[in-house]
Amino acid sequence: MEPANETIVATGLPASIQLKKGKGRPDAGLPADAVEKTLWTVFIPRGAAQLGLIRTNDIVTDDLGERYQVSAPYWNSLGYALQVELLEP
Repeated sequence: MEPANETIVATGLPASIQLKKGKGRPDAGLPADAVEKTLWTVFIPRGAAQLGLIRTNDIVTDDLGERYQVSAPYWNSLGYALQVELLEP
């Protein structure tokens, strides 16, 4: 999951990123793991991305450079609704 090893499949897609909920502490349970993991929903309109473009475990990057891993890409009549988890920098 290093940015240098990633292949870009799309760029400049319009999207709305909304906080879904906190998920508790990271799984490792290390003392430095004070920040809770967060789940987000990313909405991408139907005309901006075709069905099958985004898959489970893909990495999505927003315009601020935040990186998210896709855990559930869901396609509906409005486009994509992705469940994602914010990755640590």
